[in-house]
Amino acid sequence: MEYASFNRRIMAATLDLVLLTIILIPLSALMNYFAYGAKHPFVLMAEFFDSRDDSVSTDELWTFLMTDWFLYKYIIVQVLSFVFLLLYHVYFWSKFAATPGKMLLKCKIVDSEDAMRPIPIKRYVARFFSYIISALPLCIGFIISSFTKRRQTLHDLISKTVVIRFK
Repeated sequence: MEYASFNRRIMAATLDLVLLTIILIPLSALMNYFAYGAKHPFVLMAEFFDSRDDSVSTDELWTFLMTDWFLYKYIIVQVLSFVFLLLYHVYFWSKFAATPGKMLLKCKIVDSEDAMRPIPIKRYVARFFSYIISALPLCIGFIISSFTKRRQTLHDLISKTVVIRFK
């Protein structure tokens, strides 16, 4: 069994990022349109600050954020985007043992103890949330794959998975 290299995994993640960007930009724009109308929330924020003198009081800012549920809408759009990312990863991992980027580079995720044993969805969910832990301290959780015997990242170790290359 050949373990996927750090470079191969980074390339797969980059391909997934490109695909997700192509999907999420219009999806996010659509959600923002339904939430805020024709103007993006960042434009609305910029207009708010431009309409004030050099300073804005906390009360003014809070009133703006609560007007028309501005802040709540923003949080909802972000949560929906996060849920989409979770569903994207868990769907592809559970259905194909790989995201589209990993599939293109002939990699797949397998159980670290028995490559033939199916991985339960709850471990894929744990793997997804473990990405956050891997990324937090300067992406060290990703970099450690260069120093582990089976090229495992921190999220692989947490979810008891390994990424292999197939031919």
